[in-house]
Amino acid sequence: MTFHWARFAYVERGVGRVVTPSAAPARAPGPSSAALAPPAGGGDTLVSGVRATSRDAYEGLKAKGRLTRQQAALVAFLQAHPGRDWTRAELAEGIGWRINVICGRVNELLAEPFPVLQEVARRRCAVTGESAMALRLKDVT
Repeated sequence: MTFHWARFAYVERGVGRVVTPSAAPARAPGPSSAALAPPAGGGDTLVSGVRATSRDAYEGLKAKGRLTRQQAALVAFLQAHPGRDWTRAELAEGIGWRINVICGRVNELLAEPFPVLQEVARRRCAVTGESAMALRLKDVT
């Protein structure tokens, strides 16, 4: 069965019969909880929408002090504009990425063990007009 939100009724496949919500079954048929359990061998399970292999690869890059492709592109953009600080919204507009992508990479680059960025001051953002923390590359001395 599929649910059509526009009609608020279930439509049984193959039969074409419309079942009103009051006549709909109390629980839609689906896999049992045993079928949803992680594989016995450990497997590649999802946690917060991220597969274990992706998390392992990211942790490996962090342990080696290497940057991901997006992190490297963000750092290269900041290196191309030395001496300037940027809010997250200004970075999103300057690079052409969505704000959620920028925020994720900035948070990663601010974190230990190898922080690459630093927050320098709170100022008015040129994009949003709101007060925001400005960022720049961390001085390596």
